Amino acid sequence: MLFWCKKDFQMAEASEQTMLETINALRIKYEEDPDAFQTEKERAETTKLLEKGPDEEELGSPPNWNLYDQALTKLATWYTDRGKFDKAEELFQTILEIRVKMLGNTNFFVVDVLTAIARIYRKQSKFIGSAQLLQRALDIGIAIQEAPTIIAGNLFLELGIMSHQPEFDMRDLTQSKEYLLMAMDLFKEQDAGEEDHDYIVTLLNIAIVEYYESYGLDCRVDTNDPKSAMDPEKVKAQTAAREKSIQESRDILAKARKIMGNETEYTAECITTVACMESDSTAASKLFDEEIAIREKIQSPHHCDIASANLNLSKCLSKLNKHEEALNAAKRAYQIYKKQLGGASYKAAKAMAEMGEIYLDLGDARHAQEYLKKARNTFADIRPNTLDLQSKVERLCADLEVFKLAKQHGVDNSWVTGDSLDESKVGAAIAREGKKKGDKKKKGSKK
Repeated sequence: MLFWCKKDFQMAEASEQTMLETINALRIKYEEDPDAFQTEKERAETTKLLEKGPDEEELGSPPNWNLYDQALTKLATWYTDRGKFDKAEELFQTILEIRVKMLGNTNFFVVDVLTAIARIYRKQSKFIGSAQLLQRALDIGIAIQEAPTIIAGNLFLELGIMSHQPEFDMRDLTQSKEYLLMAMDLFKEQDAGEEDHDYIVTLLNIAIVEYYESYGLDCRVDTNDPKSAMDPEKVKAQTAAREKSIQESRDILAKARKIMGNETEYTAECITTVACMESDSTAASKLFDEEIAIREKIQSPHHCDIASANLNLSKCLSKLNKHEEALNAAKRAYQIYKKQLGGASYKAAKAMAEMGEIYLDLGDARHAQEYLKKARNTFADIRPNTLDLQSKVERLCADLEVFKLAKQHGVDNSWVTGDSLDESKVGAAIAREGKKKGDKKKKGSKK
């Protein structure tokens, strides 16, 4: 939440031109999308504010400045909630420029805007840009030392979420947990306490970190020997840690449903987490269906969160061998990402890779090659350090070549075993086909 507090307001010299630029920016955005101010009361109040403009004697008044700042922030938040990240970022950048002019660089209300823009970047997987903004915000916070609880809490929460992203090159689970614990302590101080929405989201992210940490436990008897056998007790401890984090996320989801209801973004986030941890693909797919239904009610139909839910659903359906349904979900994810972020974006490339894999499972070599090639080229262009996804796409491209070779030699689908290609089976089948053709040629030459 972005807000203003008179106590901390250190106003710099404000010119009339600065104030008028602020008003003009708001007026343009309001005219573009008047429905952003949803209720009739809000719409009437904002219209009155815009039409009136400030009196000359009020131009330097902090409360008056605050009204315009809040109106700009309201529209920027509205765009963010609907997945219109380019418009939201443009407005938040305007707010940032205004606050720096009015308050100076070293101010927590500048931290608040930086955190909001960083969140928009993270939602688009622009991790480097997000990390840079968060570092700038953290540096300001350290310089000031004291902060309004909610602003500091939001900053540490965003730092914690950012630090545990699997696709972030500087991922640090230990640092992530430290940030999240600091955020949790700050949110506890709010009036709602442990029923505070942000507190619940923080708990959820701690459970996510602990889930990731369980996979990092070394279960070998001799940790210095790569070939060492697994220690049964260590494996048992790893499984217990993983199950504990999964159960904690389920408990947090139940708490979110009780406190916030079933149709809120916070609840949808909890459902996402539980579904991603769920080992049963059928149960996970039902949760993703529920998440999509919730998000379609409360968000724009083209919101990137809906695309992410569809992509996760697609992966579940593929594991259940429901390839046509999986393909439809992946296509929808791709269309949303393409519309909101562009066809050459990182997330669009993830959707293309998923579609390529599904087409390969369906035996459609032409479409598999088309989407895997696009995904490979995009990853190489925009995310050269994402080795896990690049290696997956390279593996799928290799599988595609084996598939095409098998098809060329008339080998049936028995070469597919589980989720991967049995290349030895393909090779043996191709050799048999080659031997048959060779025998036929020999017989023909004898005649």
